Amino acid sequence: MSVPLRASLCSIGIAFNFAPNKITDRVCPGGPGGRTGTVSVWLEQFKSVLNFDGGDLETSYNALNAEHEDSVSAAEEISDRIDSFESVAEALFTEWQAELDEYTSASLRRDSERQLRATRGRYERS
Repeated sequence: MSVPLRASLCSIGIAFNFAPNKITDRVCPGGPGGRTGTVSVWLEQFKSVLNFDGGDLETSYNALNAEHEDSVSAAEEISDRIDSFESVAEALFTEWQAELDEYTSASLRRDSERQLRATRGRYERS
C-alpha cells in the first residue's frame, strides 16, 4: 500500500498494517486519524464508509466474540471469588496466630502452633 493511500485511510479512521488487509493501530499514531479506540470501532467506521456487510463471517465473529467476552467476565468473577477466599483464609490464619498467645499450657500451644504451620503449608501448596 502506498504511503499517500495509507495516510488517506488513516485520516478517515482506517489503518492498515504493512501486510495487506490487516487492520491495526501501529501505522497511525494514536490510532487511525490520531484517534484512540479499538480495532472493532475502526472496523465499524470502515464498514460505514464503504457500506460493507460482513455477512456470515461477521456473524460468526460476533458469536465468537460474545462467547469470549462471557468467558472473560466469568474468569473475572472467579478471580474475585478466589481473592475473597484468600482474604478470609489470611484472616483466619492471623486470628489463629493471635490465639496462640492465649494458651496457658505450653504443650497445647506448641501443638496448635505445629498444626497452624502444617495447615498454612498445605494451604500455600494448593
